[in-house]
Amino acid sequence: MLYADKRNLEVSLQVAMLRIRDKELVFYTENLMAIGTQAALMSGFAYMAIIMTAFPPECNTALKVCFLCSTTAAMSLELMTVGGSMIAAIYGPGLALRGPDGSMHRAVDGMVLEYKLAFLIFVTGLGLFIMSSFFFGLIQFSFWISLPMSGGMVYFSYDLYKYFRSIYDGFGLNVTVSGKFEFDAKSRLPPRPVAAS
Repeated sequence: MLYADKRNLEVSLQVAMLRIRDKELVFYTENLMAIGTQAALMSGFAYMAIIMTAFPPECNTALKVCFLCSTTAAMSLELMTVGGSMIAAIYGPGLALRGPDGSMHRAVDGMVLEYKLAFLIFVTGLGLFIMSSFFFGLIQFSFWISLPMSGGMVYFSYDLYKYFRSIYDGFGLNVTVSGKFEFDAKSRLPPRPVAAS
């Protein structure tokens, strides 16, 4: 009876821990899907910029190369974000649901890494897209028209960075709490000595 009660307690604790980890898994899966959706939108914009831009005959070749390279790199990074987010959002929960014992912890830890990587790639692609807009202004318009437009893009980029930074400072976490319980030998109390009878 004592063994059965002990085993029941262990199983109940494992189920409670898995419920906590499941909340983390859902959180990161939804965030990856949101990033993937926005990255798909940005890659579509970049693709349209590549195929719809008509270069004037007097266009500077160096500016044309800079525009095409930054736009293509932005599109590629955003497509990489879409693909990575989709694959992680499918395979992460699949591993947690159908994998062997301990797969939930492995899935959540992997989703955390994929989420951070997807966000970094997305932001880099966004920066390159803004850079391609800067080059587009220099290519399509005369110097006096493109000067305020390009200056506005530089100011907008700085203002966007400050805005993102204020959001991160307001909501960012210095220490994150995980649902994973880790026990090591140092944290356990030493066994109490048994009195001799």
